[in-house]
Amino acid sequence: WWTKHFDLCHIGVFNALVFFVATIVFWIPAIAWYPMDKLGDPKLKATIFWIYILQILPSIGFIYVGFAAMAEAAGSWMKPDFNSIGWWASFLNFIGGIGFFLYAVLSLPGVVGDPGCCDDLNKWGAAMATFWGSCAFWVAGLLQWIEFSSEHPITLGGGSTGAPAMKK
Repeated sequence: WWTKHFDLCHIGVFNALVFFVATIVFWIPAIAWYPMDKLGDPKLKATIFWIYILQILPSIGFIYVGFAAMAEAAGSWMKPDFNSIGWWASFLNFIGGIGFFLYAVLSLPGVVGDPGCCDDLNKWGAAMATFWGSCAFWVAGLLQWIEFSSEHPITLGGGSTGAPAMKK
């Protein structure tokens, strides 16, 4: 599935590229944090860039990809398709991106501000944003697994036709 001539005009291909780059950039703070913490007291500017900015930027990419994938699944930027399992997976990816974005944003006041100024915000706000963001990504992954492993498109609910809860 690797090709030399991929079409970035197709939104699915462009989303995959954005998601890939955002994931690689999001991985950098996870690797950079431990040595910075163990080597002593890192400089404030280095901490802000290597840990928080490099979590905020990819999270914006995750949010974009979730939103654009919802539009692709629905066929419209404005009208959701609640019967599409792909739309729900994209929606949960969007929510997961917001959770990861909020983690970095809610952690910054404790780093930049006075020590101890925002302990509750750092401890509970950021931790909970990471938790529900991760849960949203996990459920989205399950929905994508179900959708991609099916030979035929899966729709949810019956609507006016009275179809079963999940149909092929």
